[in-house]
Amino acid sequence: MLRRLQMRIALLAAVLTGAVLAGALLFAYGVARQQYVAGRVSAFESAVNQLQYQWDRYDQLDGDWLARLESQNDMKLLLAENGQRDFIYGVGYYYENGIRTSVDLAQAAVWYEKAAKKGQAEAAMHLALMYFQGKGVEKDERKGFRYMEQAAKDGNVNAQFNMGRCYEEGLGTKPDPSKAFDWYKKAAGQGDFRAMCCMGGCYLSGNPVPYDPAKAFQLFEKAANANIPAAQYNLSVLYRYGEGVEKDEEKADFWRMKAAQNGFKIAIKELENPDKDPEELA
Repeated sequence: MLRRLQMRIALLAAVLTGAVLAGALLFAYGVARQQYVAGRVSAFESAVNQLQYQWDRYDQLDGDWLARLESQNDMKLLLAENGQRDFIYGVGYYYENGIRTSVDLAQAAVWYEKAAKKGQAEAAMHLALMYFQGKGVEKDERKGFRYMEQAAKDGNVNAQFNMGRCYEEGLGTKPDPSKAFDWYKKAAGQGDFRAMCCMGGCYLSGNPVPYDPAKAFQLFEKAANANIPAAQYNLSVLYRYGEGVEKDEEKADFWRMKAAQNGFKIAIKELENPDKDPEELA
């Protein structure tokens, strides 16, 4: 029975690391904007405010206002006097998303690179995503990794989480579980619940840290309460087997149902097939 439980927990960890969110890298545009410290105006908001001001000034112009703005002398003056790197990042964001202009990923990459060279962390992360996905630039995972590392070292929490994924999956660099865990820990220290979930998986698999279901439970609980489906499912398993916490079937059922309601496929399969062994459904 103990051996069977250990096998189940090892499977659980493997499932977790691949399914915190959909996709191999878990990179998502737009997520970064939501995780700035309360009370601080984000770089994105600052950039958009400046761009909105320029839009109001050039509202009567026909054609591509960004192209016109780039050719104006006051554009150079604006970049010299204001929050230059945030503004430049904002121009890239506008081009990428087709805001007040047509979508132009190549131009977005150009402006992101300009901002990244000035130390704008979010621009560096967006540029990294473009290199990883081959959008607006030729796909180059090594360049993507370098820009992601730049953003992560500048404190961007999403980039820190993504660095963990890079080292775990070997994307743009050699796989290194210890470095992956270190980056997850940094992101978790900034409140990233996805990173907490991945750390929990490391504690369950015993790689690269010692097997410690109690620590895994603590991390999963925080992430589960933040509505991370994989953490909710894993919390249900720990409750069901009494690993890292006192066994509680009622709580196990509660968290599995929460995971299923949030679209976690394994939890859904288990609820749809109550007579089957969960290991057969994973």
